[in-house]
Amino acid sequence: MCRNRWKKAVNFAEVKRRITEFAMRTRDDLRDLRFWRGVLAEFTGSVFLILVGCGSWTGRGDGPDTVRVALAFGFMYAILIYCLRRTSGAHLNPVVTIATAVTCKISAARAAIYVTSQTFGALFGASFLYAVTPEPFRGTLGCTTPQDGVSEGQGFGVEFFCTLILIFVTFACFEEHDQEEERRCPGHLIVGLAVASLSFYAVPLTGGSFNPARSFAPAIIRGIWTKHWIYWFGTVLGGIIGGTLYEVIFSRKATLSRLVTCLTTTRFGKQQESKPPGPAGPPPPDGVNVAQRRVLKSGDSAVMASVDSMPDIEDSSSSEEDNEKTSIKIA
Repeated sequence: MCRNRWKKAVNFAEVKRRITEFAMRTRDDLRDLRFWRGVLAEFTGSVFLILVGCGSWTGRGDGPDTVRVALAFGFMYAILIYCLRRTSGAHLNPVVTIATAVTCKISAARAAIYVTSQTFGALFGASFLYAVTPEPFRGTLGCTTPQDGVSEGQGFGVEFFCTLILIFVTFACFEEHDQEEERRCPGHLIVGLAVASLSFYAVPLTGGSFNPARSFAPAIIRGIWTKHWIYWFGTVLGGIIGGTLYEVIFSRKATLSRLVTCLTTTRFGKQQESKPPGPAGPPPPDGVNVAQRRVLKSGDSAVMASVDSMPDIEDSSSSEEDNEKTSIKIA
């Protein structure tokens, strides 16, 4: 009798179907060369970010120079996002990847591999920085710890709210825009300015992490784990809330049902995973059917394109002759 109740409470057929779809999406990713280029881009970008960002902490002195650290991280984020945004989306931060997965912009499998790549890239960057920096200049190698007088709760709050703001800004900057709007307001510069401005506030208090891989890598090399948990729980929780807040309330397509649909339907993780992200392109020509429109957009999607960025499937009533003419025009 209990067994029958379990069968009624849990739809095992639905669970099996979702597991099968997850396995198929993962298999498709693993076979896609563009996906592995994206993984390599995340690794390389994390190496450069840690090498330059944490390198700004090194030198003689009692502590980090807040201005130097803020500008180093802000500039590097802006530069790397510009260089890698069409290859992987230039997440460069496990929190960005997790928030992107929670809001159904990428699959869980892709997110897990991206986070692994970012973490190992940060470790490689910190190891290389340690090797090339003379001992008198190493200091803490950029380890983030709450300063004297900052409690764990206060440190958690600083990292939580700063990361929430950063992910909110990131989602806003990389929502799908037209080319003219992208030229007027480059997203990579806005994100870089956000990182720098938040660092001006947070570096004197907690070190200004906003990125668990950035805190984890130097902690491994130097063995400094003081209140390290706040740089994981605070940043990840803040990032998830920041991304969800933007998607549900402030996005151009924001609706509560949109997020619910994303989490409860089979469209989860199916969107735009097999192509590198990039800036939005011009609208498709009139008369192009849905399948052709998707082909035309395949190389011109936004960096943070959402589930609803693809047009809804419509019934086509055009004749075969019209379709042939349309195909000739596209060719």
